[in-house]
Amino acid sequence: MTFNSLKVGTKRLPSATFAAGLAILVSLGGCASSPMKSDASPEQASQENSETICGGEPRVGNGDLEEIRVGHSGGMFTQAYVEWGEQMGCFELFGVEPISVDAGSVEKIAAIVGGSLDVAAESASTTVLAIANSGLDLQFISGFHQYSVEDLSRALTPTLDDSGALALESALLIHPDISFTGLNNLEGLKIGVSGMDSIATLGLLRAARVEGLGAQDIQFVSAGSSERAAAFEAGQLDAVILSGPRANMALANGAVLAMYPGAYWYEPGPSTVWITDQAHQRDSGDLIVAFDDGLRATYTLLDEPSHREQFMKFLESEWGFEAEELKTYRIPNLMKGPIELDDLQYLPLKLYEDGLLESGFQLTSQHLFYAG
Repeated sequence: MTFNSLKVGTKRLPSATFAAGLAILVSLGGCASSPMKSDASPEQASQENSETICGGEPRVGNGDLEEIRVGHSGGMFTQAYVEWGEQMGCFELFGVEPISVDAGSVEKIAAIVGGSLDVAAESASTTVLAIANSGLDLQFISGFHQYSVEDLSRALTPTLDDSGALALESALLIHPDISFTGLNNLEGLKIGVSGMDSIATLGLLRAARVEGLGAQDIQFVSAGSSERAAAFEAGQLDAVILSGPRANMALANGAVLAMYPGAYWYEPGPSTVWITDQAHQRDSGDLIVAFDDGLRATYTLLDEPSHREQFMKFLESEWGFEAEELKTYRIPNLMKGPIELDDLQYLPLKLYEDGLLESGFQLTSQHLFYAG
């Protein structure tokens, strides 16, 4: 995979920084906000008392901000929150400046191992795969998104009236011109996905298996989220996996909600997580703790309705979403506490049952980084 350049907020990093460590991941068989923007300018916002806005004790003697390189996949769900949190001063409060890099799962993990990223947002399942199959010293820092019992219940039994509030981050949507009555109708469909190694695609295959269908029975087309949305709208795809506002807009335009693929993998608890590795814990532990403190301050801000409204304005002004697209976007359940391995122990079993792990595997405390 080749990148001409990788998105880094308003900065850019050369793709060469991701070369180191990619070979390490050959055996990986599986599998994808600075403070919220107010009506004031970013300069004015930065002058506000971030200690008052974000809460918590500032990092002592922070002086110049220390940069931390942060990896995201597809932007929207993690990068927007980090950039908004930065704008609100929640990272400056702890003396850290996130440098956001947009890259795929394999590239992110390779970059952490190779030293060109410090932390990254990743699915819990992909992280478990990388630890178990590739022997990588990855560690969980904290969570981004978690699924509740209610989320998963709705996700496994979706109805058309769910279009107003998607329960999970990704949904399988059927084009309104396609006759669809159930997952047994998936055979022969052309479905847009982010990649064959994404947890959403694997969740779809898990669900299809119940109907006696395999990957060979479905035509998958891999593309970025904006490209998938455009192709779906143009009728070039029979179905598509989309997230957040783009999924909501497709539903508003008549798409049929078929399923939430992630629901076939997860149990209540962490889904999207923040990770690092043991080398970064050893060499940059204080920096990672500061970043984690900024994350938690950002997520806490979003508990307040006024800040949620500001965040929606930020998505519209800085990320190019239309106000209409954002009307039904529901901010996910954000995690403000540490990862508990007991909440993830089911994943190795599911991965093993699906043949994605070569042998039994147990998560241990060495896979946790006690930040914050």
